[in-house]
Amino acid sequence: MTPVSATTLTSLRDAMARLLASRSEHTDGRLTVANLAREAGVCRATANRAETVLNEFRTALGDRRRAPVARSPKARIKELEAEVTLLRGQKSQEAGQMRQAVQIMAQQVQVLALGAAARMRHSSDAIDGACSVIHRARAICVSYARCARSGSLLGSTPKTIRATSRQSAPSASASNSRR
Repeated sequence: MTPVSATTLTSLRDAMARLLASRSEHTDGRLTVANLAREAGVCRATANRAETVLNEFRTALGDRRRAPVARSPKARIKELEAEVTLLRGQKSQEAGQMRQAVQIMAQQVQVLALGAAARMRHSSDAIDGACSVIHRARAICVSYARCARSGSLLGSTPKTIRATSRQSAPSASASNSRR
């Protein structure tokens, strides 16, 4: 019997860890050798040649079957509450990252618009165009920030965000009257 490569052994062990942790990516999650092979991306024959990994897998299955499966509902509730707390923390961290990204994008758009206006300094139409670009970019960034604060950015598409920003964007006549 030909031995399997080190990469194959690594992928089989990674797949075994995912299956045992109920985080399968390529299978239905059942704890079988066929699923182990599929999860690792190798054929069943290759998995059968990796005897050490198969023995580890079967040992883990035996330990798992002997372990008490039934947990009290209170323990399960505590586990789920801990998971919810963790996910909420991740959500607030992601929202903060989105807000920071929105601010950076707004600054970059403003720099670009001001640079374009500086290059076309002699044309008042170009300055009006640059100002409208700045106002438009600001409105889009404000919309992104609102969506990030409300948590609705996840389901938003660029089209819906643009529509929201149009509602909050100042009109061209209002921007001309400000000068």
